[in-house]
Amino acid sequence: LILAGDDGLLHAYQRISSLRTAEPLVLHVALDRSIDAHKRLSVNYALLSSLIGGLLILFVLLRLLQHIVVAPLSTLTSKAVEIGRRDDTTIRVGLQRTDEIGQLAGEFDRMLGKLAKSREQVIESARLAGMSEIATGVLHNVGNVLNSVNVAANLATKKTEDLSLGDLETLVGV
Repeated sequence: LILAGDDGLLHAYQRISSLRTAEPLVLHVALDRSIDAHKRLSVNYALLSSLIGGLLILFVLLRLLQHIVVAPLSTLTSKAVEIGRRDDTTIRVGLQRTDEIGQLAGEFDRMLGKLAKSREQVIESARLAGMSEIATGVLHNVGNVLNSVNVAANLATKKTEDLSLGDLETLVGV
C-alpha cells in the first residue's frame, strides 16, 4: 500500500510473512516527496524537448517543401503571367527536373513552342489570303477592261458589217 502523507512524505507499506512466527511482519518505508517533484521536472523537460524537437523537424520540413515544391511552382506561375502580359511565346520556363513539376514545366514549354508554330502558320495563312484577295481584285479589274474591249470590238464589227462597199471606198479616200 502506498499513501501520500500530509507530512510531505510518501509512505509505503508491505506485508511480509515471517519464517519464525506465524504473524506477518509489516514493513514501512517513508520516502521524501522530493523524488516525486524530480519526476514532474523530468517529465516537463521531456515534454519541452519533444516540443522543441517537433518544431525543429516542422521547420526543416517547411523549408524543404518551400525549396522543392513552392519555389518551382512560383517560377512556373510567374512565367505564365509574364507570357500572358507580354504576349511573348518565346519565353521558356526551363526547369530541368525529373519529378512532376519538371514534367509540367517541360509540357508548358512544348505547348508554347506549338503555339508559336501555330501563330506563324496563322500569319502565313493571313498573308496568303491577303495575296489571294489582291489577285482576285486585279483579275476582276482586268476582266472589266477586257469586257469593255470585247463590247467595243463587237460594236466595231457590227458597224463594219452594216457599211456598204461605197461607204468603205469613201472612208478609204478620205
